[in-house]
Amino acid sequence: MILRWWIVALILLSTIPNTTSEWDSIDEDEEETEQREDTESKIEEAVMQSTALTTSTIPTTTKDFCHCEMEIYGPEVLEGVLKSPNYPSPHCGTGKCIYKILPHPNMSLHVDIRSISLSTGSTLSFWNILNVEKKEYLIYNSASTGRYDYSYIGRFDGYTTFSSSVGVGFKAVFKMHHNEYSSRGFLIRFERNAIG
Repeated sequence: MILRWWIVALILLSTIPNTTSEWDSIDEDEEETEQREDTESKIEEAVMQSTALTTSTIPTTTKDFCHCEMEIYGPEVLEGVLKSPNYPSPHCGTGKCIYKILPHPNMSLHVDIRSISLSTGSTLSFWNILNVEKKEYLIYNSASTGRYDYSYIGRFDGYTTFSSSVGVGFKAVFKMHHNEYSSRGFLIRFERNAIG
């Protein structure tokens, strides 16, 4: 009789869901996210260090519908276009894209935002890139965040064009958030200008 109770108890215990493993998987997801972000930062840092020492260009990466990698334009690239993934169709609901235009020692940079439509919570941030003694430094410039009413928080203080000093580059970071209303993202053109 006691043996039957033990067997029934073991069967019942084996059918109860293990709630701790569900919570563990949530922690693992957060840990995986943190590890992925750390890895992205390390990759970006390594690329920044390697590009600060050389003048070669890493070609623009290919993008699929909801994925983008860092695009780097070297000093010899005199003009170009930065687009959010899938532009002019709606941008993705999640992801992070990084665009870098490396400084040219004898040219300034002119950036023109031709079109911008961000989903609620998505942000587009701009940074200036300075190379000092073969090290790359980022200086925050401005940002724009999409809102539900299609206005923008900090819409670059009303400016749609930016010009840099000679020897200054540009970095844009696009963080996408749920795109419920089919926001198109952005189209930005850049060109370098020779001094004097």
